[in-house]
Order: sequence, then C-alpha cells, then structure tokens
Amino acid sequence: MEGIWTASNHDCINCNMWPIMGAGYHTIHHTTYKHNYGHYTICMDWVFGSLKVPLAEDSSFNEKAK
Repeated sequence: MEGIWTASNHDCINCNMWPIMGAGYHTIHHTTYKHNYGHYTICMDWVFGSLKVPLAEDSSFNEKAK
C-alpha cells in the first residue's frame, strides 16, 4: 500500500476520491511545506487546519498530470 501511494503521488496521478490525498495535495505539500501533511488521507489536515485544496484549473498541475 505504501509503495502504491508513494508512486502515485510522485508520478502525479491525481485521485479525486475524498478523503484520499492525491498528487495535487502532495504537490502543494512539497511546494509550501506548511500544508497537507497527511499520509493517505486529508482528514487530519482538515481537522487541524493545515489542509490546502489544489485548484483543478491550476495549469502547472494539469501539465504534470498529462
């Protein structure tokens, strides 16, 4: 499970299933290092206020996802 999650996040495979933390959330984590600390899900980030939701129309993420 760990290997699948890690590979999908670093290969920009965006899972749009709540509460799974997909590549969009993980990209924000590596960009700001202040948001989206969760592992597998967004639940604890949501509870503690560190969740930052990626914008679907963000062109830099969409280019990586192709």
